Amino acid sequence: MLCARFLALGAATVAFVWAAPTSAQDGGVNRAFAITPAFSVTQTYTDNRDLRSVDPQWELITQISPGVHIHSRSGRVQGSLDYALNAIVYSHDSSHNQLQNSLRATMAAEVVERMAFLNASANVSQQNISAFAVQSNDPLSVNSNRSEVRNFTVTPVLRGRVAGEVDLEARLTYAKTSGAASNSIDSTSNTGSVSASGSAGA
Repeated sequence: MLCARFLALGAATVAFVWAAPTSAQDGGVNRAFAITPAFSVTQTYTDNRDLRSVDPQWELITQISPGVHIHSRSGRVQGSLDYALNAIVYSHDSSHNQLQNSLRATMAAEVVERMAFLNASANVSQQNISAFAVQSNDPLSVNSNRSEVRNFTVTPVLRGRVAGEVDLEARLTYAKTSGAASNSIDSTSNTGSVSASGSAGA
């Protein structure tokens, strides 16, 4: 069986950086909050676009990827976000042209000081949706088994102290997974927990 052989013909990456004003304490080295836009263009050649063992098709693929990175490292809201919109253009067969989203984001917020907190995360990526179909980790190959998969999790947390000795924590986690091309992987879950900790006096 022929395997896809990918040769990078050329790549160009241009990054533009802008950061929000920083405090005098960090001297501009460790920015409390920053936004970094980015842009890249990559061309790739493959001799087996569809990962076939019979009648493989060649393709010259151009990927154009504008994106942004955001991070916050101080204050009551901290976290990071990496997002890119990938426009993929096939020179031999334009019917496969597509847009792909890529996202990784996390957030931790102190809503009420020392009492109420909110944690959240989000991820969007290309994944194989069936273990029984053609497997490929390359987002440029044409494979009907790959789909854009979105994962989202949010967890509110409450903390408090009872009688000055027992620490209580209650949390509820909502998680959702969905696929753009198939609902076979869609799922939603809710989980909760309550915990108590403390030390007994002598």
